[in-house]
Amino acid sequence: MSAITYAQLMFGVAISPNPRREAKTVGGSIEAIAVMSFATEAAQAYADVRKATQERQAHALDKLIAAYPAPLDRVAVTNNASDFARYRGIKVEN
Repeated sequence: MSAITYAQLMFGVAISPNPRREAKTVGGSIEAIAVMSFATEAAQAYADVRKATQERQAHALDKLIAAYPAPLDRVAVTNNASDFARYRGIKVEN
């Protein structure tokens, strides 16, 4: 899991009506799925993704998330595969 995705999950915990319950749910996910730091390779991939899609200002966090898998030869797993289809070189699994 990308650190960006983890940050989004933690934001969800923070604004939840029941943050204690949601924190347990997120904690269980973190035990099963490692959180990947935003490495130098991801930063370069982000620059490439952002340059290729600079006409579209929306989806800034998706662009950061899309930068993770390519340099690490990983797959982006998402419920919104169509959101990531616009990014070249990104392997996506729904």
